[in-house]
This record gives sequence, C-alpha cells and structure tokens, in this order.
Amino acid sequence: MPMAAPDDTSPRVDTERPTDERLLAVAEQLFARHGIDAVSVRSITIEAGANIAAVHYHFGTKLDLIRALVQRRVDEVNATRLQLLRELERAPGIAPRDIAELWVRPLAQLALDPERRSYLGFIVALDNAGPELRAMAGSVFRPPFARIDEALERALPELDAPT
Repeated sequence: MPMAAPDDTSPRVDTERPTDERLLAVAEQLFARHGIDAVSVRSITIEAGANIAAVHYHFGTKLDLIRALVQRRVDEVNATRLQLLRELERAPGIAPRDIAELWVRPLAQLALDPERRSYLGFIVALDNAGPELRAMAGSVFRPPFARIDEALERALPELDAPT
C-alpha cells in the first residue's frame, strides 16, 4: 500500500542541499520509517521538495535509488571495519570480542549520529523487503568478509571452518 500523504512526522530536509543529497536523505528516512514497499518515488520527491522526474534524472529507477542508498554509508562502514581489521591483523592475538567490536563499532557510530542513524532503519527495511534486495545489500557489504573470516579463525582456532 502506498505511503500516506506527508504529515507533521515527515522528515524535514534542508532545501539548500543538492537535489540528489535531499532525495537520498528523505528516501533513507522514509524507507526506515515505513518500509521500502510502502514508500513511493512520488512521496520521496514531494518530501525532498524535488521534481517528480528528479529520481529518474539522478538515479534511474527506484531500485537504483535503493542501490545508491546502500552504497551511501557502506563505504564508510567498510572503511572503519577495514581500519580495525588492519590493527587486528598486526596484533599478536585476536579475541572473539575484537571481532565483535570490529563488526559492531561502525554501526554504533552511525546509531549515535542523528544525521546518519536512519541508515540502520533503512538496512532493516531492506532486509525485510525480500531476497533480491537482501542479496544486493550483501554484495555491497561483502568485500571485507573474507579477511574478517580469517581474523575470526585466528580468534577461535578450535572451531572448524564451516562453524
């Protein structure tokens, strides 16, 4: 079902920002709040104060907008994870807690920032949206996974690889 008309709980967006940034900010907030299927491209453009064709011009389709949203913060999350991972790889030993911190710290940093925290809700909405969107998000988040798996093997050498 399409999202209801804007109301007092609608996201407020700085209209001085470039249109593509406004679209991303509004889409992230609306998807986080209502779910991906419940938000129309039209509602995003209305809330962003943009022309209805703006999503098509800047991103292409709704799916392309979602892909841009996934990528929007994943580079930051992965960069933080890789920085922590490099420190762990140089350390003489790794504890399971180190791996948990590597995984959680970048997300906690997002959660503590009012400008970026809606991304976490968007990721939950993405996970609830179905296998195609989950697979797309997984492919974007995946690059550091092999190295994280190696660090996990160092932290828990008594476990076999499948576990």
